[in-house]
Amino acid sequence: MSKTFLILGGYGNTGKLIADFLLKHTDSKLIIAGRDRSKAEKTARFLNQKHFDERTKALRIDAGNKKYLSEKFLSSDLIITASSTAEYSRNIIEAAIEAGKDYLDIQLSTEKKLSILKSYERKIKENGLLFITDCGFHPGIPAIMARYAGERFEKLEIANVGSLVNIDWQDLVFSQSTVLEMVDEFKSYMPLIFKNNEWRKVSFKDYKKFDFDNNFRGLTCVPMMLEEMKGLPIKYPTLRETGFYITGFNPFVNYFIIPVGSLAMKIIPGLARKPFACSFSWGLKKFSKPPYRTVLVLSAIGRQAELTKELRIKISHADGYWLTAASVSALLFQYIRGTFKQPGVFLQGHLVKPDIFFKDLEMLGINVSIKN
Repeated sequence: MSKTFLILGGYGNTGKLIADFLLKHTDSKLIIAGRDRSKAEKTARFLNQKHFDERTKALRIDAGNKKYLSEKFLSSDLIITASSTAEYSRNIIEAAIEAGKDYLDIQLSTEKKLSILKSYERKIKENGLLFITDCGFHPGIPAIMARYAGERFEKLEIANVGSLVNIDWQDLVFSQSTVLEMVDEFKSYMPLIFKNNEWRKVSFKDYKKFDFDNNFRGLTCVPMMLEEMKGLPIKYPTLRETGFYITGFNPFVNYFIIPVGSLAMKIIPGLARKPFACSFSWGLKKFSKPPYRTVLVLSAIGRQAELTKELRIKISHADGYWLTAASVSALLFQYIRGTFKQPGVFLQGHLVKPDIFFKDLEMLGINVSIKN
């Protein structure tokens, strides 16, 4: 049965790719929506011409008007939030519930967003709706990698995920609101890992080195707490150690702009936010160097038939936005197939079937390597 997806921010870097994947690999119908009507119409025309059909249409949407949103949502099956509209999260969530539509977001994982979703979880279940959050590649993929390992060991003991993000920022166009949301993430940054049966803050000695590929070997990565990682020790009681670690950007951004900007955000948050965002964007575009790669690596250890086994998974692509869009599209393929039966609020990392998810990523041009 054909599905109709409304993509808020469908003309953005990620939204446009998701639309392209859906049109190429499914019979879905799409609504490209956003504040800029001309951009939405231009994207819809481009997609219809590329795929030689008329399955895509454009719609101007004001996320600040909840009643207006509810009416516009009625013509779709699922709302995809791929835009920098974090300030309107409550409006979008409430409107989707009132319209009786499923929901998915690719927004940053913030305490505010998650608390709003949690407050409506009972109502979402009562209405038989499916809400999926923290979608993309991080958050989104790390817990899926760990779950894949957990399904192949009798006892999963260690599951650490490293991420390299080295993007050609100069070729990308993104709005000021997108950059502001990126720097806002530093306010909620939590350097936590799970070790010795507890989540704890780390020091420099707990940073880990990862080999991503021949051009990026032995890179030191810093811990970053993801909501999807919290549930792993509960699901796998034998787990002794797990965490998500990240590196990327460039030395000037990593060691000057981010530390100075983060400190300023703590001292004068209202005044520092925009200057931090401007310097952050400038530093990314000015100093990022090739080769460009986005890579996730899982290093897992477990026991099978009383033998200690290792498992390594590497997922990579040159374009981080492509990887994000492919991850969301692979999830949507399972949604279209009817894989998800239970209503409620779920994290992408906890919901999808890992083996099918990885196969769909490969179909979408992502490099997936699994070595025992």
